[in-house]
Amino acid sequence: MKNQELHLLYVFDAIMLEGSVTRAAKRLAMTQPAVSNAGVCDVACSS
Repeated sequence: MKNQELHLLYVFDAIMLEGSVTRAAKRLAMTQPAVSNAGVCDVACSS
């Protein structure tokens, strides 16, 4: 698995666990826009 794919998996997991992009960003020590723009929000953020 490539590093970028692994990073996206961590972001996706955090969004699913937290149920919120904002809380996932805090968990990952990232900004909310960075999490939103990570590329997983097409799937994760709609649920």
